[in-house]
Amino acid sequence: MVIKLKSVFRDQRSVSVLKALVFVVLFWIQRAHPAILSMALFIIGVGILYLYPSFQNEKNLSSITILVVATLFISGKLSIPLPLIVTALISAATFYVVLNIKNVRIIQRERWQSILAIALTYGIILSFYLSDTSHFVSAKLALAFTGIFLVYREFFYNHFTESGFSRAEKVIYAGSIAFIGSQLLWIVGILPLNTLNAANCALLITASASSLVEEKLRGQLKIQTILLYLTVVITLLFVIFGVTKWSL
Repeated sequence: MVIKLKSVFRDQRSVSVLKALVFVVLFWIQRAHPAILSMALFIIGVGILYLYPSFQNEKNLSSITILVVATLFISGKLSIPLPLIVTALISAATFYVVLNIKNVRIIQRERWQSILAIALTYGIILSFYLSDTSHFVSAKLALAFTGIFLVYREFFYNHFTESGFSRAEKVIYAGSIAFIGSQLLWIVGILPLNTLNAANCALLITASASSLVEEKLRGQLKIQTILLYLTVVITLLFVIFGVTKWSL
């Protein structure tokens, strides 16, 4: 029985790998011919790959929507081949994770959903810093807040079902993470950091805040955990600042 189950999961994951490869093909078609038609083809194609088979489609709608939007926006801002290749591979890997979480093809889904939330948050943060932050900053911060909120609301709704916290409390926690993330965007943006290091700083603090909230929902948050995260964050911030070529 165990062997049969392993075989089924292996076959299902193979389908997800194939879909991720199709995602990459659609990505390059869209990038090679940047037009409304190719963008529509990418969106429709990814949508079909996500929706079939029709199982728990509503569970990860926020994730797949933000992944598609962030992928299109980031790829549209890049012109050098290597960053485009990295974007295609990371987006395809993220798509693979979304599919396996939705279709219950991996164990420890809570851990993988946490990784997914961080990856999508990074996409949102990177999209913000790649945009022209000298115009419509408030609107872009509002969009970033909405995106991060939807990512973590979905995460908390789909998991922590036995945490004892109500949906309203989970919404508050998701909103708190989104508020921290969106405020960090403009605070870090003031610093003379390049795009990548600014995004890394914002993600580091936002991901740490989300991890502390996860510990709270599990009922495992302790003062030692908070101090550990503070130490790690401060250390990594010093590393980022240390390797940065300050553009004063």
